[in-house]
Amino acid sequence: MNRIVPENRLLVVYGISLVPLALLSALYPSTALFCWTLVLAAGALFIADGILALTRFQGIDVRLPILFRLSRNRRAHLPLVIRNLEEKPRRLTVGIRFPDQWLSGQTERQIHIDTKKYTRVEWPLSGIRQGRLVVKTIYLETPSRLGFWAIRKQYDTDCEIRIYPDMFSESRSLAALFHKMNMGAHAARQLGKGKEFEKLREYMPGDSYEDIHWKATARRGTPISKVFQIEKTQDVYVFIDNSRLSARNISQLNPGSENEAEPTGTQTTILEQYISTALAIGMAAERLGDHFGLGVFSDRMDTFLPAGSGRSRFNACRDLLYILEHKPVSPDFTELITFAGNKIRRRALMILLTNLDDPAMAEGFVRHTHILSRRHVVLVNTIRPDAARPVFSDPDIHGVDEIYQALSGHMLWHDLKELEQSLRRMGIGFLASRAGNLSWDLISSYLRIKQRQML
Repeated sequence: MNRIVPENRLLVVYGISLVPLALLSALYPSTALFCWTLVLAAGALFIADGILALTRFQGIDVRLPILFRLSRNRRAHLPLVIRNLEEKPRRLTVGIRFPDQWLSGQTERQIHIDTKKYTRVEWPLSGIRQGRLVVKTIYLETPSRLGFWAIRKQYDTDCEIRIYPDMFSESRSLAALFHKMNMGAHAARQLGKGKEFEKLREYMPGDSYEDIHWKATARRGTPISKVFQIEKTQDVYVFIDNSRLSARNISQLNPGSENEAEPTGTQTTILEQYISTALAIGMAAERLGDHFGLGVFSDRMDTFLPAGSGRSRFNACRDLLYILEHKPVSPDFTELITFAGNKIRRRALMILLTNLDDPAMAEGFVRHTHILSRRHVVLVNTIRPDAARPVFSDPDIHGVDEIYQALSGHMLWHDLKELEQSLRRMGIGFLASRAGNLSWDLISSYLRIKQRQML
């Protein structure tokens, strides 16, 4: 439905013409008929211009894509297509309302379309937070032929915008690691003889007795040895803690950090950091030819994707994670361990992304996690606050307040060290990394585990 609103030109022209003519008719009554005739003629002109303006959007249509993808904190251009069936030049004002907490960009633009049937416009915008939203309405405005009125029309659309984690920054920061570990054209050097059975052959001097296949030796009457090859495809699972522990901003762990100075809506949460790290591990697994799986847990197992390979598996994980929101519940590690033990039968690398700075949560985690380490290689990672360090590691301490802060950080560091020792005694790896080094540390550990054939 079209709406018509007066423009400034109408108010100015009508005001300039009405006031002098009214004064003239009052001072000189003989001119009253002439003056009011001009006023009525001007009013008729204004009304006619408004009536004719109601057809200005005839033949005009505007469309957005059904699906548009972009990355968080990166500039993108939303394609907008205007169809002009009458092929007449027009001047349009286009308005799109984006939620401030999701997207930043222009809300309206002046667009001049020529005699072409289709006009494509690139609408700049950037994502503030990851997630999904739908743009349902586009607003158009155009002036009347004489410029006295503005006609507005609302067009319905159904454009889904998906804001993914910023993996460009992650890829750039990990490029040096990929190059260092010879990923790509040359595989990383493996240690050991491998554990996957390849074939049988006759015994050769130097073969280990444990490699002799005794049944084949008995059948053939001559020593037969087993030959093993290095496993090229292994399973890697990442489990993300989606509970209240992951809802905090990273700035809450590191007061005074650069992230704390950012606006509230643009601050990175622990969960968002976990999501970026999980996708970075998925990229590394895809590049190494391994199978990658994903799990999300809170007080129960929320989502689980079995390990798979290829770009389609990575895209499935990305589409699952970008809409992930934390839950205001405490994590249930018992439920996670039971589920993983029943679902994952083949030996795999299991990476758990959770926060264990709560002593009660850490105690419950240690009590049950040893069950997983009997069958799988388990690696636990938590984000370490910058303040968690030995008391005498910072030489620049001035005043009593800073001494107490250093003591508090030492207690955090001591608790993390005790947790690390407890987990290592059960054969579980533990990493307490800074938020910016999370992906680097985990992928480095993953490559070392693969190189040493711990799987």
